[in-house]
Amino acid sequence: MRSVPWNPAISNSIVTVSGRTYSRSFSSLNTHHSLINNKNLCFNRFNIYIKSSQFNTNCKYNKCHVNYIHTSAPRYTNDPYKVLGVSRNATNDEIKRKFRELAKKYHPDLNPSPDAKQKMAQITSAYELLSDPKKRKVYDQTGMQSEDAGFDPSAGGFGGFSGFGDSSFMFTDFAEMFSRMASGTGTSFTGSSRGEDIQTEITISFMEAIRGCTKNITVPARVSCNDCHGLGRQPGTSIDVCKVCNGTGKMITVMTVKPGVQRMERGPIIIGVPCRTCNGSGQVVPYPCKACGGSGDRAQTKSVSVDLPAGVRSGMQMRIPNQGHVGMRGGKNGHLFVNINIQPHPIFKWIDDDIHVNVPISLKQCLLGGSIQIPTLEGSTTVSLVPNSQPSFVKTLKNKGPPKVDSRNNGNLIIHFELKLPESLTVKQKELIEEFEKETMANSKSGGEEYAQGESSKWWKRVVGNKG
Repeated sequence: MRSVPWNPAISNSIVTVSGRTYSRSFSSLNTHHSLINNKNLCFNRFNIYIKSSQFNTNCKYNKCHVNYIHTSAPRYTNDPYKVLGVSRNATNDEIKRKFRELAKKYHPDLNPSPDAKQKMAQITSAYELLSDPKKRKVYDQTGMQSEDAGFDPSAGGFGGFSGFGDSSFMFTDFAEMFSRMASGTGTSFTGSSRGEDIQTEITISFMEAIRGCTKNITVPARVSCNDCHGLGRQPGTSIDVCKVCNGTGKMITVMTVKPGVQRMERGPIIIGVPCRTCNGSGQVVPYPCKACGGSGDRAQTKSVSVDLPAGVRSGMQMRIPNQGHVGMRGGKNGHLFVNINIQPHPIFKWIDDDIHVNVPISLKQCLLGGSIQIPTLEGSTTVSLVPNSQPSFVKTLKNKGPPKVDSRNNGNLIIHFELKLPESLTVKQKELIEEFEKETMANSKSGGEEYAQGESSKWWKRVVGNKG
């Protein structure tokens, strides 16, 4: 097996595999197929592989043999961001708004220009790509559409790669590199990468959650190196072009498949992978920073101010943008995620959108009614009790509960009244109760009041019975 350098500057390039020469044209966005000497050579923008119908089963190679040739993956001809006139960091709403604006301008029914139809097709194609999160992610990572990149972005493993459906295929030590490409992790081809997110938690008091508060928290984080300002190299030095990939950031791997592989024709395979030497950046640092060792960051405990809104609840998570670990070589910082814990209150209980409170009342208040002071989130308020209230009843005060984070309204304050009986009775109290019982029984024998008094007697017996 032989391999030759790949020259991305030549539109019609030559690849030599197993003694045969094939031409590859970059002039079209579609996948090209060449049938030469019973060989099926399939190219696309990211993968290049060969399916062979003739293979020497007595091949002495028992493992996957690998050679490298350089390549620079062709980019999407019409940059969808430029077509729509939006930045690469544009939100979905911004992309949708720009698409509608351009559609009104270039729709063939509204624009008589002969180029309007072609322009509208480009706008529609760009919008379809960028409005799909999976397709947009693939394009941002590779500069290609997912179907042209040779894999399904929703695939969890290598099943999405063209011709790679069988798990028995021998990838040797390239599995990690393919996994990073398929999952979208690792360093990008520009040499920069987004910093990792930080997870932490904070505990606040019950009333701080009700009223909202600002907390300063400290978290261990990777921050930009002060000596090299995050560049990873010594002051006065520059970055060199990677000599392994000639600055392309990519390599072409030529592999021979182990005999006996199922669901795939035997023969050599060529695929593009990130350069291991430069991590796909196309650049190397010959004189790394002595303070950070070339990483561009250092460990440090930093303080972050967190504004917690009124009504925040236990279990909620706050996202603080760009307060995570620093990005690598100019990449964006990660985010800080703060998980909220709330200390319990000795009186109030927070259940769903409401606050619950238990209020004890005396026997007199239960029988005769009256006014009673109850605690609230703002202090206290007066509530009227009707005579002959049940020993345990509930009253709801509308909009007197906790604030709602996602609404301007408040929850309710739900009061649970509980009859509080004395722990013990004096002789006089017992005599009064007996006298009360006799009078109740006597009144129960009179006319239409019999039923009502009977119910009153039953109520009193329940009260005394509960006391034992």
